[in-house]
Amino acid sequence: MKRKLTALLIYTFFWLLFFVFARFYFIIIHHEEATLQSFRILAGTFYHGIKLDISVTAYILAIPILVLLPSIWIKGEWYRHFVRIYTWVILIISSAIIVADAELYSYCGFRMDYTPLLYLNTPQEAAASVSTGKIIIVALIVILLTILFGLLFTRFIGKRFSSPDTMRYKVPATLFFIILFGSLIIPVRGGFGLAPINAGSVYFNENLFVNHTAVNVVINSTILKGQNSKPDSTRLSSKSRE
Repeated sequence: MKRKLTALLIYTFFWLLFFVFARFYFIIIHHEEATLQSFRILAGTFYHGIKLDISVTAYILAIPILVLLPSIWIKGEWYRHFVRIYTWVILIISSAIIVADAELYSYCGFRMDYTPLLYLNTPQEAAASVSTGKIIIVALIVILLTILFGLLFTRFIGKRFSSPDTMRYKVPATLFFIILFGSLIIPVRGGFGLAPINAGSVYFNENLFVNHTAVNVVINSTILKGQNSKPDSTRLSSKSRE
């Protein structure tokens, strides 16, 4: 049980690192606006944004922990292979969201949510508004980001999920991981409060670009449905940034 718990803990930090890198990527892409802010304020986007990073990481952990339960009783390396495939799939989806969001922000001024899905009803119009070169560049960055963290997982984390033999104390281990699975509701909701976490919960500055930088776009576009992340008529221009 200790081996599996350690693997899950390291896996958690892996995804938190991924989302920290995603925020760095957003800042780099929008460096003209970012350089108008102080280091303290930019660092604050990581401090305040960690709440959403933890929440989406808890969502990601839910399936591996749930699938871990039968691995306690069933021998084999199938669980390690499952986590590997699952990780690569989530990396591809998350990387596509992160890179596309950084590109779209320059045009729409808010973090991506479910709005781009509306264009699926008119795919020809959506395709006509994007150049082939831009699509190729975005696709390459998505591939590179996926491969970078995919190799990081494979090299340092994947093998930790190896457990050809079943656990010795199966019943206590099963109960422990069931409780662990249920406890994910706490980080998913962002704590013990009545109101669930949302994009606006990481806002901490009068400057909307700073607040948007703190948002985790993966959870914003797939789970939160864009709460508090829509275009704001009070969005400050770059000239009014600190």
